[in-house]
Amino acid sequence: MDLAEYFMTCVLVDKDLPCLDISGHLLHGIIPKGETQFRGNPIFLNLRQARSDERWGRLMIICEEVFQLLLTNQHSTVRRIFYLYKDTFKNPSHVAHSIEDLARLLSCTRRDLNVRATAKGLVYGNLEWRTTDGDNWCSCHSAPTSIPSDMRAVVEVNKI
Repeated sequence: MDLAEYFMTCVLVDKDLPCLDISGHLLHGIIPKGETQFRGNPIFLNLRQARSDERWGRLMIICEEVFQLLLTNQHSTVRRIFYLYKDTFKNPSHVAHSIEDLARLLSCTRRDLNVRATAKGLVYGNLEWRTTDGDNWCSCHSAPTSIPSDMRAVVEVNKI
């Protein structure tokens, strides 16, 4: 089962569920206790309290966004998601907390959800790299250059 299928298994649940306890099992035995280890403290949402309703709503928005990222194999940043849903999230830390809740729910990392804390930065200096097609060389000698977001590995490093 890939991450997208697992995501749907864990997230599509009965909407009338009064509370969600993610401490050692998920939603009444979808994943039995002991099979998954959650990082950090357990998540407990009581859907009858207004504060939990807001947290649940933010979690569902993050679920939708992450599901689209996984389906299209794209990446996003916490900042981008915050500005997409600025009316829902009061500050970027709410986005980060919701992403962490979802990662705990799915027993994975934020990286597995295709969400980064920040975009990759600019580089400047004696650095060159070749793109994945092998034909194009990118150089940082004359101006700062953005690192491609789909760069996965550095294969060869040469001192110039």
